[in-house]
Amino acid sequence: MTLVLLSAFRKELDGLLAAFRLPRRWQRCGFLRYQEGRVAGCAAVFAASGIGKVPAAAATQALCDRFQPWGIVLLGTAGSLAPEVRPLDLVVATETLAFDSGPWKPAWTATDGELSASLLACCEGDRSAGPQGSEVHSGRMVSADRPVLEAGERSSLAQRFSALAVDMESAAAAAVSQAMNVPLAVIKAITDRADAAGEADFRLNLDAAVRRVHDVVIRWLQEGERS
Repeated sequence: MTLVLLSAFRKELDGLLAAFRLPRRWQRCGFLRYQEGRVAGCAAVFAASGIGKVPAAAATQALCDRFQPWGIVLLGTAGSLAPEVRPLDLVVATETLAFDSGPWKPAWTATDGELSASLLACCEGDRSAGPQGSEVHSGRMVSADRPVLEAGERSSLAQRFSALAVDMESAAAAAVSQAMNVPLAVIKAITDRADAAGEADFRLNLDAAVRRVHDVVIRWLQEGERS
C-alpha cells in the first residue's frame, strides 16, 4: 500500500525527493502535481495540491481514488496564532477546522491519533537538531481561504478557536480523508505570526521552515518500513 506525502506546492517536497535521491518526474492530473517513488521501503506518492482549501480537497480526493493510500501526511508551513508558537516551531495538528466556510457552524475534524503521535515523537526526538530555541507543539489548527495578515484577526481566531496555527489546506484535506476513511496527519513549520509582517516573514523563513519539516519526516520514514 501507498503513503501520500502531500503539500501545497512542490518547493515543500523538493528536499524530500533530494534526500531519497529521487529524480523530479512530476506528473499532472488536473492541477494536481504528483510523482511516485519508494522511500525507506515504502511505496510513496509525493503530491502538490496547489494553495487553498479547494485544491487541497480535490487533490486529497483524487489521491484517495487513484492510490487507495494507507495514510496521508500533509506537510508544509503555517502562520502562528498563539503567542507561544514562534517562527520555525513545529505544530502537529490534533484537529482542524475551516472557520470561514459559510453561514453554518464550522465543525472540527480530528486528525489520526496514531499517525500524529508517531510524527510528534519524531519531532521531540529531532528537537535538538532544530534551530536554537525552537519548540514542538500539538493542538488545534484552523484553515483560511486567504492568508491571515492582521494582528486583530490573528487574536480573534486564537480566542475563538483556541488554535495554535492557521494554514490554507489542512481542514479540507482532513475532511476528505475522514470521509474516505484514510488516516491523515498534519505537520507544519511556522513561518510567520500571521500579522502585518507576515508576508515578509514568510519569505524570510520559508526555506528554513521547509527544512525543519523535512528533517522530521525523513527521520519518521527512516525509523522503519512504513509499507
